[in-house]
Amino acid sequence: MSEAVDEKFAGLRFIQFNLNVNPADLPTSQQKGVRIIKVHGRMMPMFYEKKNVKDAHTLLKYSMEKYRPNEPMHGPIALSVEYLFPYPKGTPKCRQIEGTPMVQRPDVDNIQKLFQDVMTEMGFWDDDSQIWKLTLVKRRKVIEPMIKVSIWQTGEANVR
Repeated sequence: MSEAVDEKFAGLRFIQFNLNVNPADLPTSQQKGVRIIKVHGRMMPMFYEKKNVKDAHTLLKYSMEKYRPNEPMHGPIALSVEYLFPYPKGTPKCRQIEGTPMVQRPDVDNIQKLFQDVMTEMGFWDDDSQIWKLTLVKRRKVIEPMIKVSIWQTGEANVR
């Protein structure tokens, strides 16, 4: 699927698209820098976003730009994200099986934080607190690494 699907069923929206982004290139949300600074005579930690996190943020924004909805989703949302990682170099072809669960680092939940922050910033939904159901999958992909995304609006827009 090269194009996004953005459809309405019974007044509820469904968006689905694939990003041609290698998830191995995405840093985790835990990769923040820390600097010790002096504030009013006291030493305080100052946290900042490292360059690789900023670069990944820019890469995701650029990759998702063509799938950006005209209007954000409102109400409860279910989100499914499948990260398809490449096999490490040197893995014999006979051991490369499509769709094998990936149980190595990075942790899937740490990758997801940056991803959701970018989607919120781009207006896929009003706020990521609307996500009540989250499905994350991390698998190996033989040919082309990518990220598969599906978003469902699951209830009335005015539910609180």
